[in-house]
Amino acid sequence: MATSRNRKTVYIHIGHLKTGSTAIQTSLYENRGFLKEHGIVYPNSGLVKDSVIGNRHYALSKI
Repeated sequence: MATSRNRKTVYIHIGHLKTGSTAIQTSLYENRGFLKEHGIVYPNSGLVKDSVIGNRHYALSKI
């Protein structure tokens, strides 16, 4: 059984069009070093880097 000591929390923002998803993902991507320093993992898995639409985990939304 998991204890509070080894539990992890995952936050997933699944936004419909025009809900700020790209802005959230861009901010998280640009601040991933800061997040890592504070124990927050912003995964590279499934990350699509695009100079026009930004950096997003679009591939993960297809699972």
